[in-house]
Amino acid sequence: MNSVEDLKGLKIRVPNIDIFRATWQDLGASPPPMSSSEVYTGLQSGIIDAVENPLSAHVRSKYYEAAKYVVMTDRVYGAYTFIFDQARFDSLTGKERAIIEEEGRKALRWGSEMELEQAEESRTTLEAAGATFPEPDLGPFREKLAAMAGEFPDLAPWVEKIQSVE
Repeated sequence: MNSVEDLKGLKIRVPNIDIFRATWQDLGASPPPMSSSEVYTGLQSGIIDAVENPLSAHVRSKYYEAAKYVVMTDRVYGAYTFIFDQARFDSLTGKERAIIEEEGRKALRWGSEMELEQAEESRTTLEAAGATFPEPDLGPFREKLAAMAGEFPDLAPWVEKIQSVE
């Protein structure tokens, strides 16, 4: 796959999540939801042509045995979050809140570093197994999906934050 046009009719497995289906439909693909336990045989049998997953899932589930291409669309990133009950947080002293915030930031940085390291290791493993990594020009993909933010207004603040990152 080298361009958005190559997605026309592509059967790409997605989790049963509206925004995932909508994304690939807007790009021209046919995204059937499918259990992750069915992906490997789906790829082998041709029920699906492709799957969207983090690189670690391709390694862990050996998808590379059934699909030799791993197209890097940079569409989904693993991210760590720090969630704390607001009422509980508010009940803590200022010093306790500061400690939690500081240590939470450290944990998030560490998690992000580990995620990047794992992605590099997974890519190396996949390449050693014979996978090829086409890297299409992502500009046309972004253009085709520009209006999608309007379909999911609750995500608008996140879209703005992500798009502002250089």
